Amino acid sequence: MHDMKFEADKEYWKQYYNKHKVPGAPSSFAEYVLPKYMRPDKHLVELGCGNGRDAIFFGGNNLQVSALEQCENEVAFLNKHYAKEKLRFYSDDFTSPQTKFTQSFDYVYSRFTFHSITEEAEESAIDWILDSLTPGGMFFLEARSTLDPICGQGEQTGKNTYFFNHHNRRFLEYDEFIAKTKLRFDIVDSVLSSGLAVCGDDDPVLIRLIARKKA
Repeated sequence: MHDMKFEADKEYWKQYYNKHKVPGAPSSFAEYVLPKYMRPDKHLVELGCGNGRDAIFFGGNNLQVSALEQCENEVAFLNKHYAKEKLRFYSDDFTSPQTKFTQSFDYVYSRFTFHSITEEAEESAIDWILDSLTPGGMFFLEARSTLDPICGQGEQTGKNTYFFNHHNRRFLEYDEFIAKTKLRFDIVDSVLSSGLAVCGDDDPVLIRLIARKKA
């Protein structure tokens, strides 16, 4: 067994977004956090925006949005068709971005991305989030947990990590992840539940986290 670094997954997602370029409706997570925690004209960065559906939703609700995505072809498409004054897409690795932003962010938003990176990359991403958030800035995360029904399916390639359906997923262990997060953030809310992102027959057991940067 070996700890795969997820390099092959970039090609998988490139092909996926070639077939799913156009953004759909925003996720239930985005619709939940926007009215409850976010305020107009604040700066938000999304880590791994995919086809941009949540970034476009936030941008359409008076947030200033920077969205990072590793798939260059999708970023080019989104900037051509959806970018505007307060919404811009960047081709970058969110675990250690090379893009140099001139401002800090009030919000960092990550949906279905932390389970697509290694634990080592997660640590790098958290470091970047802490450096990039304003004092009191908020971190929003949704990711698959080890209680997910598909956890354990496919070839095991690392700790809680499985190659299934042509790409890797690393399932987060709730208590462990929350304990690590508490070392660097104040936890505002955390949930471990199914029924949050049902898609066809897939009803994952997810971790939802809302955290605030410690003063």
